[in-house]
Amino acid sequence: MIRLPVATRAAGVPVGWHLPRHARVVVYRRSADDRLLTVYDCGASASPSARFRGRLVRVDADSERRPAPHGYVLDMREPSVLERASSDSDRWHVTATD
Repeated sequence: MIRLPVATRAAGVPVGWHLPRHARVVVYRRSADDRLLTVYDCGASASPSARFRGRLVRVDADSERRPAPHGYVLDMREPSVLERASSDSDRWHVTATD
């Protein structure tokens, strides 16, 4: 279940999902190679907007990173896009939008 707006390139090709300025991404480190990204469209939300398997490898957007017992929490400070590093990858990155 993904309840985030789809981000597209100029030709309408989907590239990822829009994250609002107040989104929260929780990264759970289940093991060295297994991670789960849980996205909340608002830091105050009780239920997640989306879940993805993989590693968050880069954040190029204004955000605050805080440690958590099983990983870390990333509170976004500007609108951004969450997208795969490549089409066959389990690596994800967050990039600010204009």
